[in-house]
Amino acid sequence: MEELRTPHAVEKEAREMEIYREFKNLSSIPGAMKTQVAKIINEKYKLRSTATLHQIRKRVESKLSTQGGSLSA
Repeated sequence: MEELRTPHAVEKEAREMEIYREFKNLSSIPGAMKTQVAKIINEKYKLRSTATLHQIRKRVESKLSTQGGSLSA
């Protein structure tokens, strides 16, 4: 079946998934503080606001919950 999303949408989704995975990986380290993890992610991906990271996490979590929770997408 042909892709129905634009190349920009596909690229954005892949970037958000990468950000989400890195946030989860860093947060899973014992003793990691989510505030510091968010700061590291924001600097690395040049996010201008902590709210942006929060919105990305919510979008990806919502998508994963409708797909059955697989991170392999």
